[in-house]
Amino acid sequence: MKLIHKKNYIKYFLNKSIYKIFNFEKDFERDFIKKLEKDYGKKNNLAEIIAEEVINNGFIKLPGLDEEYLNKITEEYNHVISCYKDLNIDCLEEEGILAKLVPLWRLNPSKFKYSFSFFRNKFFFDIAKNFYLKKNIKNFSFNNEAFFHKTIATKNPLSGDYHYDVRQTLKFWLYMNDINDKNGPMSVEKGSAKRNQLHKLEVGHQILSEKRGQNNVNVVKENCFKLTGKKGSIFIHDTDSSHKANNVYEGYERNIIRAHTWKQNNFIKKFI
Repeated sequence: MKLIHKKNYIKYFLNKSIYKIFNFEKDFERDFIKKLEKDYGKKNNLAEIIAEEVINNGFIKLPGLDEEYLNKITEEYNHVISCYKDLNIDCLEEEGILAKLVPLWRLNPSKFKYSFSFFRNKFFFDIAKNFYLKKNIKNFSFNNEAFFHKTIATKNPLSGDYHYDVRQTLKFWLYMNDINDKNGPMSVEKGSAKRNQLHKLEVGHQILSEKRGQNNVNVVKENCFKLTGKKGSIFIHDTDSSHKANNVYEGYERNIIRAHTWKQNNFIKKFI
């Protein structure tokens, strides 16, 4: 029998129960893989190939979500943004709305079926598994939290300087509107993760956690890209890579959902 830390006991069985009682939509996953096969060919290791690209580049843009499925997630997104005060979830109301689903199942899976199906699908899990296995990490928390953003005009966005995250996270992004230069897309420095990982080791985790700005970095501008995209765009981002927020201009919005995966420092086996 595998050892489970007491403090994670409830979390472990809640995670397991969701998959026992909830029937996920499979159409998205099947159609999504078909789109990928047009670019990569029919390969059994598609998840591994994508994980390798994220490791090397720090991010990847995947094929967009089909309109039919996207419309269903949009309905759920709009409900969260409109009714967050009645959903018993944490929220920030500064320069828009940020609804925090920590853990994700603070939303009822049966009422938010399509959001759950998207962020907790097995193909995304396989990408995350391959990503962490390449780093010799076996235990990870897979998309157990999600953030619903509706950001309006900003003058000084949080995280407006290039930095890497103190806690490395693999983030899955879904764009809920067209995000161009004036909508405040995130900027990422391609190929910067390995350099920043070395900096983490040199500085030390405690110093990074306690001293603001110690994780800010200088970047090579020619390697920095704004992650613009149409509504339904999907990105995966390794937060060890240098990245920053950009201003949302007056009259524009940035509407996105993002879910987080990270290394788990315990003996729990994560699975789907």
